[in-house]
Amino acid sequence: MPRYNHFVITPESCAEDMLRGVAATFPSLTVDDKSRIILYAQGGQSQSRVGLISGGGSGHEPFAAGFVGEGMLTAAVAGKVFTSPPPTTILTTICNVAEMCPGGVLVFIMNYTGDVLNFGLAMERAKLKGIKVRSISVEEDCAIDSPQGAGKRGLCGCLFMFKIAGGMAALGRSLDEIYDECSLIKRHNATFGVTIKPCNMPGSGPMFRIEEGYMELGIGIHGEAGASKCKIAAGDVIAKILVDKLCGTLSIKAGDKVCVIVNNLGGTSQLELFLISGLVHKELGMRNVVVERHYAGILMSSLDMAGIQVSLLLLPSSDERHRQLWLDTLDTHTNAFAWPATSLSLPPLRQTHVFTVDDVETKTQGPQISDQRAEVLRKCLQVSAKALVTNEQKLNELDKGCGDGDTGSTLRRMADAILQNLDQLPVRYPQQCFTLLSKMAEDVMGGTSGALYSLMFVGASKQVPDWTAALGAALSTAMTYSKATLGSRTMFDALIPACEAFKGTSEWTTALHRAVQAAEEGCQRTRHYKPLFGRASYVGADNIKSMDAGAYAVTVWLNAIRRELFCEIMNKTYSEQNPS
Repeated sequence: MPRYNHFVITPESCAEDMLRGVAATFPSLTVDDKSRIILYAQGGQSQSRVGLISGGGSGHEPFAAGFVGEGMLTAAVAGKVFTSPPPTTILTTICNVAEMCPGGVLVFIMNYTGDVLNFGLAMERAKLKGIKVRSISVEEDCAIDSPQGAGKRGLCGCLFMFKIAGGMAALGRSLDEIYDECSLIKRHNATFGVTIKPCNMPGSGPMFRIEEGYMELGIGIHGEAGASKCKIAAGDVIAKILVDKLCGTLSIKAGDKVCVIVNNLGGTSQLELFLISGLVHKELGMRNVVVERHYAGILMSSLDMAGIQVSLLLLPSSDERHRQLWLDTLDTHTNAFAWPATSLSLPPLRQTHVFTVDDVETKTQGPQISDQRAEVLRKCLQVSAKALVTNEQKLNELDKGCGDGDTGSTLRRMADAILQNLDQLPVRYPQQCFTLLSKMAEDVMGGTSGALYSLMFVGASKQVPDWTAALGAALSTAMTYSKATLGSRTMFDALIPACEAFKGTSEWTTALHRAVQAAEEGCQRTRHYKPLFGRASYVGADNIKSMDAGAYAVTVWLNAIRRELFCEIMNKTYSEQNPS
């Protein structure tokens, strides 16, 4: 029985299977899945056009196939997972590119022993055939300051070479000119990375083990552990570690200009990728380093490793010609499918800013109520908030079976905000107070619950201090934008019966008692309802055996208000019967 820890048919054929997917997705690329060669032959070639080739083991997708296209590589060749391609297929690639590009062929060799040997052998055979071919080694890794033996590894910094060289080839520059420019790029390029989770090799599992609570620094792209390790840290600390190492390696100082690549090693979420990308940009800015171009994406992965690599290209400070050439060629068009830049990557011609909306409704005071009634409103808000705090854990437990277990925590955030701002709320002006509560719910709760409670406060604000009308308006406003109805297993299963009972009784103490009773009965009925909205609607019925958390929350704050108001009546009656 095969062991599946990836979406692969067999580990032995996954590289070929992947390339068949590339061919199906990008039919303008010529893909030979048997020899694992990817070729771009559209648009014709001039007599002086130079061809560009790179490649290496599979498992680094979209490298190298993703960077084949007009304005980048002419061809790429792939090996098995983390294995160099054989010399025969590399030679086949060189011969095919040489046929299309009379200006010669430049081969980018990632500095790994297998790649150096196999690409080198293929090049020697190509030269024997009379092909004009040169190679340049990509070795910008700075994990170890003075590596012995094999030297520095080639990492995602290769993309700066691919793009600048591809732009120069499109301009008709000669093989020697492109080679010399890439040699200069090598001296101005460094890459450093970090990971918190190793990659899984198809069919075998994790490549190494990371101790709980630690992260590996100076990692490569072949599933190997890092050059060092340290305790895991927050994103801003990680960004500082990465930028410290890169700036030290390239002797970057204030006023220097750089281009940045932030590479997702495959298993990092896009949220984390752009978070780190922004923090790296901020860290460079704090050092007064000017970021001219900034790119981010899954560019050279290590299967599913949860890590990030950052590559810096230091623009020559004393040579405007080279600096401008690099920027111009980085900006030129390419149809290579994985190059992360778009027109949005360029500095804007006109800077715009998001303006802040002035919420004028919060300044509208509305009707004023007496100090005594304002104090009652303040106490009702207070006891409701305290009741939600007390019930946070139970609400989360109720939500776990069919949601993400955060209903209690979400309402707790609102409750905490009310308690923290209780003395500042304008309770003498209920309309303004409820408008502020709406904004508070929107800001601190978020998600569906935040939107619904915010809508309810907006609706209520239009009718206060007529509390019967306010409760009805709160419900109708929320239901205007929600498709949920009675029986949908939501907060409305408690709120709708409560509103009906409240408005159907003229004496308010009786009305409130009946409203709470109706809410509790409606909440209990949710145990038997099939969820029709939210995450719960996608969960199997076996996981849903408790009452709905949102409906239960309605009973919590309604009960708190009832207790407070009845206590108020009792205290008032006692005071009248026992005057001082």
